[in-house]
Amino acid sequence: MVYRELLVKINIQGSKDQGSGCLYQPNSEKFTYVLTAKHCLTKDENKIVFTQEEIKLIIVTRDTGERLEVTSCYVKDNLDLAVLKVKILDDLPAVLAIEPIRNMNFLLKGYPKYLMGYDESCVITGKIIDVSLYDEYFELECSKSLESFDNNAKDNTVGFSGSGVFFELEGDFKLIGILTRLKDPNGTYSRLKAIKVSCINQFLLEMNLEPLIPFELYSFKKYLPESFSNCGKAKVVFEECFSNGVKGITPYNIFESLGEKMFLPYDKENQLLFKDNLWIGWIKLLTHLHIEENSTINISNINDYIYLNETDRKKENKKRFFYTYKFNHLGDCIQHIFVSIYDDIKYGDCIIINSEKRFMSFDLGRDLLEKIVREIDEVELYKNKIDIDNPNAYKNISIYHIDVIEQFLREKKIDFLTIKESKDIIKEELRGVFQNVN
Repeated sequence: MVYRELLVKINIQGSKDQGSGCLYQPNSEKFTYVLTAKHCLTKDENKIVFTQEEIKLIIVTRDTGERLEVTSCYVKDNLDLAVLKVKILDDLPAVLAIEPIRNMNFLLKGYPKYLMGYDESCVITGKIIDVSLYDEYFELECSKSLESFDNNAKDNTVGFSGSGVFFELEGDFKLIGILTRLKDPNGTYSRLKAIKVSCINQFLLEMNLEPLIPFELYSFKKYLPESFSNCGKAKVVFEECFSNGVKGITPYNIFESLGEKMFLPYDKENQLLFKDNLWIGWIKLLTHLHIEENSTINISNINDYIYLNETDRKKENKKRFFYTYKFNHLGDCIQHIFVSIYDDIKYGDCIIINSEKRFMSFDLGRDLLEKIVREIDEVELYKNKIDIDNPNAYKNISIYHIDVIEQFLREKKIDFLTIKESKDIIKEELRGVFQNVN
């Protein structure tokens, strides 16, 4: 399980105290974070500097028994949070860090002190009951009493401090905070306090450290080698265009702007966020836009060409890009759009589909699109107030699959052309595709 892979035990050499911690891989090729509570390292609430000798006394051990070497320690005088750096670990799962929401279920795993010497960890589950906009901490209520026949709540939870607090849905885990303490010393109502992800990120930025953004979302570098692998000789042309013509845009920028609306159907839990094909599709699209517009695509102007932010919509006939894991035909996509997200689609939108599954066809003419819509159940159309006898009901939208370009290039036998000829053909085909759908 993800939370077990990220769990660590915190000890201080020469002390009988014990705490827990959570591993996190930011955008770095040199180090990994250990997130924990400050009081797991020191009882001095005002301490802001750890010497190298003190850092050497910090013992961090993974759930597998592997001991990690701590190289740096960052703390703040008024915050029960510590961030340690250890040498980079190559086997950590990618985890999105998100803000807690009231009534969200939680799960945490830590090393209670009463099991010290047994090398055993325990799981606590429950629900988030209070999240304040103005508080650095949020409140959790455990599903079971923290008291037991042998120990009170305080004794049973000593050692859990510093544990990562996770939200889990269908095996997908997201980090939502770091456990710090019981809500009150007696453990009344089995309630705990944890520090928010936003507060952790604010602290990291103050320390000039990388925020809790997975390296998979920090740049497109990981995905570029496979993005144009099916394009033959044109691969080098596309890669050059992406490197020179797309600047300052990251997967995280796109995720922040679109969230669930990157996906078809919408994915409120963002469970597909780390699918390679999702971001490979975005590389293709951004590259195509650069070539078609003959302009550098950057974070400032991207919304002029493709929908990212509805409030900044500067022109009509914009492109709308979806990744689907469920559908394998453009007709299925169109039917879902008209039944489920019709109001989100604007007049004249060009809808571009990227998919996990292989599609049999890559574009739809307007006649076929209208025919597919007419096959939708009449009741569903009525619910959405769609009158298919009204030409405006189709919103003059168009749709194609991102891989239609690769299909055209194969038909042109581009591998038998020179690089210069390939560039000219690519520009010509892209203009043709966009003109046909706009």
